[in-house]
Amino acid sequence: MRGILTFLRDDRGSQTIEFILWIPIFVALLTIVIDATTLYLTHTEMSNVARDTARRMTAGYILSEAEAEAHAASAMSLRNYPYVVSTNYDLNTGVEVVIAVNVKDMSIIGYLSPLTILGGTITSRVVMRPDPDIPFDTGGGGKGQG
Repeated sequence: MRGILTFLRDDRGSQTIEFILWIPIFVALLTIVIDATTLYLTHTEMSNVARDTARRMTAGYILSEAEAEAHAASAMSLRNYPYVVSTNYDLNTGVEVVIAVNVKDMSIIGYLSPLTILGGTITSRVVMRPDPDIPFDTGGGGKGQG
């Protein structure tokens, strides 16, 4: 009987149990922070590439929508996410560049991340008005001016 009472009063190892109980919460918070940071950085990169592609189209450095999509896709190829790139040139609305990626494809830990449960698509859309003196299909003098 005395051995049982001694065992019940002994508190050695209690911090280990608390530590083990808290580990899953800390790991979940860390993965949320990493996934959110990845989402933010990828969206920033997508915005920069979309803006650069639209600027090149309006200035006449890129001469067709297919060339613009290829330029944007090659600029986004640093990360191996399945991006969707689309461009549109309309004389009335201007140049539109849209780059999108699915959130589930970007997650570090896959389908276990709370951010993938929210799902959705991250989209960066840039619209610019072209210079009226630079016709789109001719290059407008922007080509080769470095």
